[in-house]
Amino acid sequence: MQDINILQSQFKLIIEAFDMISDGILITDNKNKILVVNKGIERITGFSASEVIGKNPKTISSGWHDRNFYQTMWKSISQKGMWQGEIHDRRKNGEIYISFLSIYAVKDEHGNITNYIGIYNDITEQYVAHKTIKKLTHTDNLTNLPNRHSLTNYLSNAISVANQNNLKLGLLLFDMDNFKKINDSVGHKIGDLLLIQVVEKIKPKTEKTGIMARLEADMFAIVFERLKEIENIVYFSQQMLSIFEQPFIIDNQEFYLSASIGMCLFPDDAKTAEEMIQYADIAMNRAKDLGKNRFELYTQAQSDRIKNNIFIENNLRKAIQNNQLAIYYQPLVDIQSGKITGCEALLRWYQPEIGFTPPDLFIPIAEESGLIGSIEEWVLRKTARQMKQWKERGYNILMSVNISNDRFSMNNFVEETLDIIQSEQTKCEWFELELTERIIMDHKEVIDKLNNLKQLGFQLALDDFGTGYSSLAYLKRFNIDKLKIDKSFIQDLPDDAQSRDIVRAVVSLADSLNMSSIAEGVETKGQLDFLAALDCKAYQGYYFSKPVPADEFEKRLQSSRIKI
Repeated sequence: MQDINILQSQFKLIIEAFDMISDGILITDNKNKILVVNKGIERITGFSASEVIGKNPKTISSGWHDRNFYQTMWKSISQKGMWQGEIHDRRKNGEIYISFLSIYAVKDEHGNITNYIGIYNDITEQYVAHKTIKKLTHTDNLTNLPNRHSLTNYLSNAISVANQNNLKLGLLLFDMDNFKKINDSVGHKIGDLLLIQVVEKIKPKTEKTGIMARLEADMFAIVFERLKEIENIVYFSQQMLSIFEQPFIIDNQEFYLSASIGMCLFPDDAKTAEEMIQYADIAMNRAKDLGKNRFELYTQAQSDRIKNNIFIENNLRKAIQNNQLAIYYQPLVDIQSGKITGCEALLRWYQPEIGFTPPDLFIPIAEESGLIGSIEEWVLRKTARQMKQWKERGYNILMSVNISNDRFSMNNFVEETLDIIQSEQTKCEWFELELTERIIMDHKEVIDKLNNLKQLGFQLALDDFGTGYSSLAYLKRFNIDKLKIDKSFIQDLPDDAQSRDIVRAVVSLADSLNMSSIAEGVETKGQLDFLAALDCKAYQGYYFSKPVPADEFEKRLQSSRIKI
């Protein structure tokens, strides 16, 4: 009798736990008839248990997905015993919601399917926030054109296709000559209306070439895919200039505009999206220097660029051997308390005869040449030794270290990282690893690696958030601790409306995912005050301190008084 009471008590406990789970859980028989649901299903769908038990899960289906979607789902369940993915369903009140659904097949001892278990994680709120961020970060508010981030991604994809098919690409950049005078004389409202008219006149002519994007202010870009002859882009430029021969009319007032145009070709001039934008910009500025209202082709010899890269790479190899590399530390500051809670380790290269070489100049070359692996190993060892000293002196801070795509992709990345930490007699809990969106989207094994790092005690931060294309469902599964807001979204705060919207959306998304938000590149009190009002957790930037050597950073620690 006592055993029965114990079993009844345990069964009651299991039922209570089943209903307390926030995710919705639905169990069917092998004919897909619902047998039992938990309270989570009732909360998410609005249907009571009595309304769905005995019915097919199609009861909550939205009709959003086509037959191929469900065929793929059931094929996975049949072959692998499970399926996971985002799905749109309908609540009782007719509202569409989005959930991350996991379906598992349950089999008996003979391998026959007896039941199916569905677990619903409602991600509607985060999904909507993520879509908002995606639109804000990849679309220009004024013209609704793709922005610089979108253009870079589009160009990168176009270059990949061109590489595979031996095709040419063209990029045309143009901006209005002396447009600032118009804004200053008649106001930005009229200036914005003029830019919209420019887009309305030029964009229809780009439909067969590629896309048109707005890079900034009065600067625009046009991509030419599958470019057959250079004459095609030259002819288009001539047509564009003829458009500006006619006046633009706003409120019955005529405005005469002109444009300077620069062009760059792939693969003749550039190999990457960033290079194409850079070289087209050089050509555009050359057009301005030569009198404006004209176009110029980029003509710098490609061999010059290659020679310069080789020169930097050779010097970098010598720098590694001659200990010319150094680590500077930029404080991470808690916004509410104003105290230093950690630092980001940043690589610096000083050459006696040249001075400091900018990181964004030599780090890409280090990645291309394969030097980045040994450099990052050196950085981790040196920061580990530094952290050991600071911990011994009583400073309770977190060390943030950047991880490149190449290093993270190593099969033994986790093991090698742990070995360095242990060999320097430090702890994983003292470190935060900064990853980019590109890293987490590029690797199939990323979830296992991140879970292993988390189990070891490392904190994880997603760097430059908002500049890539993270899937929300995967972002939730990656077990990230912090989202670092890219400085490109901070620099125009608090005056720029689009920047305000983007930062507000990212902070809100981080809060909804139980992540901390960190703002990069804070340089003014106005930026900091705006972030504080949003309850952004931390920041770094020149407003508090530029990156400094270890001894200077320690002085800031002493004044900050962050002690164990």
